[in-house]
Order: sequence, then C-alpha cells, then structure tokens
Amino acid sequence: MFTSRLNKLNDKLTYSERLIANMLLDSYQNFEVMTSEQIAKNVGCGQATVIRFSQKLGYPTFKSMMLDIANDSVFYGNSEVHENEPIRDTMGKLKNLYDVSVADALSSNSDEDMERAVGYLEKAETVFCYGIRSSFSIASLMYYRLLETGRSVLRTEDKLEGVSIARNLSEKDVMLVISVSGETAEVVSVVKTAKESGAKIISITGSRMNMVQSLSDVALKSAEYNMHTNRFNLVNRTSELFLVDSLFIKLWRNNEEELMKGCEAVAAATTGSLRDASGNLDSFRL
Repeated sequence: MFTSRLNKLNDKLTYSERLIANMLLDSYQNFEVMTSEQIAKNVGCGQATVIRFSQKLGYPTFKSMMLDIANDSVFYGNSEVHENEPIRDTMGKLKNLYDVSVADALSSNSDEDMERAVGYLEKAETVFCYGIRSSFSIASLMYYRLLETGRSVLRTEDKLEGVSIARNLSEKDVMLVISVSGETAEVVSVVKTAKESGAKIISITGSRMNMVQSLSDVALKSAEYNMHTNRFNLVNRTSELFLVDSLFIKLWRNNEEELMKGCEAVAAATTGSLRDASGNLDSFRL
C-alpha cells in the first residue's frame, strides 16, 4: 500500500517530497486521480519532483502510484459503516482494518528501531508514559505492563502535571509518548520539556513526519485508519497496541528472571496491603 511505502522512507524525504506526501494523504479517503502537473501546481514544486517522488517510493511509473492510491481509497470507502447493516458486516470491516493496520506497523518499523526502544526501556530508572484523550489509554497499557513488574513508572494525560513530571526526569529516564498527529501543542510542550531534561524519547505517532517524531530518539510509526460512521470516526488504534505489546514482550524475554521477581514482589506487597486493610484476606471481596 502507498502508506506502507511512505512510512519506510518518511525520514528520507526532501521538503518538497513531504509536501507532496502530505497533500496525497490529506485527500486519501476522497481521492481524485490527478496528473503529475496538477500535483506539482498544488504543492508549488516542479513536475519532475513529483515523478522522482513516485520513483523514490519504488513505483515503476507515476501512474502506478496513483493507481495504488486509488485502490487504497476504494478500500477506505468499503470500510464505511452503513445504517442498519448486519453486525457481521461491520465486524468484517473492522477485521480488515485491523489486519491492514498491523501489517503496516510491521513493515514501517525496523528491527533496529524496535531493539533500540527496548534497550532504552531496559536501562531506564523511570519510564514516563504520556498521551492525551484516547492516546492516554494506549500509553496506560505500557504503564500497567511495567507497573506489574515493579518498575518505576509514571503516567498522566494532564499537560501541567506532564510538564512537572518531564521537568524532573533525567538522562537515566525514558518518556514513552503516544500521539496520532504528533503535532498537538500540549503534547509537544511536554515532550520538549522531557527532551530538555535529558530523557530519552520513544514516540509512537502517525506515519507523516511531525514535531514529536523530530524530538524523538526512537520514532515508531503507527498506521492511521478510520472507520467512518454518520456521526464520528472510530480511530483504529490496533497498530499502536501491536507496537506497545511487541516492545513489552521483547523487554520481558530479555529480562524474564528480573521482571518475574518484580511481579512476585508486587503481588506480595499487594497481598500484604489487603491483609492490613481487612485483617483477614479471606474476607476481602471485589
């Protein structure tokens, strides 16, 4: 798919090529086939730059790139949820989006970047997990994974609290930030503060180049697919979940004995707290 090819080369695009990529992505779901001359005029670059852009992405011709984007647009159209459609049809559309989303995340992130991210998490004294709104739920997944192993871990979705935490990080710490756009002002502010504190930044953002990516020591890319209803878009977070779980599984396999001891210590501390609170563990009920 066009987005998969773009993700692989995102950090190697020139300024003009980024403008072309962003224009094509902005019109992705209601795509109209354009000539290279039309694209060049809209972006403000030379027609030859548009041709070179398609070749850089690995397409044999400009037309083959446009055909690929058009096919993707049809895929998007087929993912729209219609009134009174059978639940099985909706589930099938979701499955297709999940499959493509995970495949994109797998192809868009190198082994080297994933290993570097795991290495930073392994060495971190404290991991600060940050995101706002729905991104906070993804950041919280890593937070709870690490919390259960006894690691020092923090989280918030509040900007002021986020800046306060980020200001107190050091070069021994890591910030894991989740953001679809990577351009939200409050997220960028917290990431900048963490960067100034010397912390390593691991980000998971959407595919196009953005401010959070530029501030990151490791910038992982998630797929951006939406399922449209007549009221709102359901953002597909599957690729972000896939990346978070992949990082944690590798972290666990590299440090299983240590993390297992951490899990046992957390469990013992929790059991002791319950006994202290109730006087009798058997009397505790959820």
